[in-house]
Amino acid sequence: MQKGDGDQRGCARRLATISQDGIARAVRPAHTAFDGDTIFSMATCQKEADPNAVGALAAEAVEGAMVRAVAQASSLCGFISYSDILKKAAQP
Repeated sequence: MQKGDGDQRGCARRLATISQDGIARAVRPAHTAFDGDTIFSMATCQKEADPNAVGALAAEAVEGAMVRAVAQASSLCGFISYSDILKKAAQP
């Protein structure tokens, strides 16, 4: 991700690829043919940045977002949420 290298498509592809690690950290099994795990990214390459550092930060952001989504979801249509399971387990 070099400033002005003109390869926005390549920058975005690298970022999305590295960001996939966040899914692998939060979901098991990850990257199966049926789970629809897709990361979209955009890059302007206007600023210089270490692609490994940006990718690592993006992977952490993806992982955190997925964990928060599961923790904050509520039950719906007969599917019991994680938070409702915890509430029931805490009841005496």
